[in-house]
Amino acid sequence: MISGPGAIGVTMTLSTHCQRWEEYLGCLLGIGLFSGIVYLCLFLGEPLVRKWGYTGVGALTRILGFFILAIAVQLIADGSLEFLSTNQNQTR
Repeated sequence: MISGPGAIGVTMTLSTHCQRWEEYLGCLLGIGLFSGIVYLCLFLGEPLVRKWGYTGVGALTRILGFFILAIAVQLIADGSLEFLSTNQNQTR
């Protein structure tokens, strides 16, 4: 339930930029690190929500939303640039 279509799409898109095994290893390490962070957030979620309160959780939600927005903008920019460069090469 946590890794929905967006997470799968980001993983597939970022993995297309990998050329060597070291880059794939970096992606796997990132996925493993993120999985550990998600586990800790779920395990410690209720105590943290009680400690941070409504304002702290709201701030964290906004920060994470900003990160997701930044990833989306990067994916759109990469796709647009790739489309434009492919389109220019076909017209020549």
